[in-house]
Amino acid sequence: MCKHMTSHDHRDTTLSTSKFIQRLTLLLFILLPIQTRWIAVPATLHGGYWEYGTVSLYATQIFIFLIAAYYLLQTYKNKKQPLSLLIVKSWVGLFITKHKVLTLFLFWLLLSILWAPRTAAIGVWLLLFLTAVCFWYVLQASKLSLKVILVSVGIGMLISGGIGMIQFAQQHVPASSLWGVAEQNPQDLGPSTVETSLRRWLRGYGTFPHPNLLGGWMVLGLLCWLGVFLATHPLTSDKDSWARLMAIVGTVVGAGGLWLSFSRSAWLGFCVFLFLFWLYVLIKKRTWFIPVFKWTLLIALMLVISAAVFEDPFRARTSFVDQSSLAQFRLEEQSQNDRVKQWQEAKDIGFSKTAGVGSGVGNYTAFLGRLFPSREVYQLQPMHSTPVLVGLELGIIGSFLLLLLIIQYIKKFVQHPFGMFLLIAVLGMMLFDHYWWSLYPGVLATTFAFWFAAQNITKPEQLRIFGAS
Repeated sequence: MCKHMTSHDHRDTTLSTSKFIQRLTLLLFILLPIQTRWIAVPATLHGGYWEYGTVSLYATQIFIFLIAAYYLLQTYKNKKQPLSLLIVKSWVGLFITKHKVLTLFLFWLLLSILWAPRTAAIGVWLLLFLTAVCFWYVLQASKLSLKVILVSVGIGMLISGGIGMIQFAQQHVPASSLWGVAEQNPQDLGPSTVETSLRRWLRGYGTFPHPNLLGGWMVLGLLCWLGVFLATHPLTSDKDSWARLMAIVGTVVGAGGLWLSFSRSAWLGFCVFLFLFWLYVLIKKRTWFIPVFKWTLLIALMLVISAAVFEDPFRARTSFVDQSSLAQFRLEEQSQNDRVKQWQEAKDIGFSKTAGVGSGVGNYTAFLGRLFPSREVYQLQPMHSTPVLVGLELGIIGSFLLLLLIIQYIKKFVQHPFGMFLLIAVLGMMLFDHYWWSLYPGVLATTFAFWFAAQNITKPEQLRIFGAS
């Protein structure tokens, strides 16, 4: 009797723990935009603070590691094998056999320690890579329905987008240790602004360290809400109605956050996805016309309202379309000139200065510091293009191995046109930003985008609301 009670109590405890971890996982998805962190080892370059060599531990990073460890432990327990050195060796051998390209890629990253200017920066990036792997594993192992994950992530983006809209309206970003953001004012040097003849407009940051990060995450958030629109058409239950209401609010706020981030790379990525997805809907999936139309209409309305109310900064931010008017906007012209200069430097440095082996992952700015010792640290920026930055850091061999990994991933996991459209949109954003590779919130965005692209949104079991049967 005692044994029976003990076994029963054990099952109750296991079930209770499992429910707690699932709720913790949902909380993690909602808190993804929060940038609260502990700076463990700050790094300097040329006498100034250097982000890309700084060792930090984010609050969400702790969640990811703890949840991944729990799921990994559960997987091991289910195998019912005693842990031993022989078992670990067999696992490692199996991993190398099944993932030859990934093993070679990791070996190349470690090998770059031999020539990288700052070894610590490689360690910082490898920690980001480990976080990405654990985050992917959490998304896969959580057993939560796709809809629950989309709603949870969408709620997090709704919060961040709403904060970004408030910041733009107030033209002030207050410092917050809770959100992990520094104070920003449009009159100061340094913050991301849009300058016109009237004034300097502070762009929306949300809960992120840069408006472009807000813009990129808002695109992913809007695609989450698109999934909810598709899943709740037609309405079949009260849960569907609540999910649809959240999708409407989330789309409106997410669109506001996207447009008021004034991130042109995010605008481009979103428009690319919108164009491709609408072609697919009109040609292949006309049953989706109504929900996609409603979703698109809400986003378009927010653009019209935002552009009408804040015509001045929108006109400045789109001045690149008409080169004759670009000279009227000093910061826009300066931004364009800086990017041209970066491309020229990348061309000069790309092969000749690194002998084709790259600067070492996470080390491009340190490599620039070695080439230009008189520059201030703020003048040593990563190349504002993820594919080019990857090539500069990994070299020919590393870039080739990464390309093979991506091709393998697409062949194995991407089964639906939605996934390809999402990846093409992300590539469009990557062409003009580096954060997808270089910063913690950007690496999480990349991981989530690749996971999302692997989901087949037409499967009935993935379209259930909150796991309802």
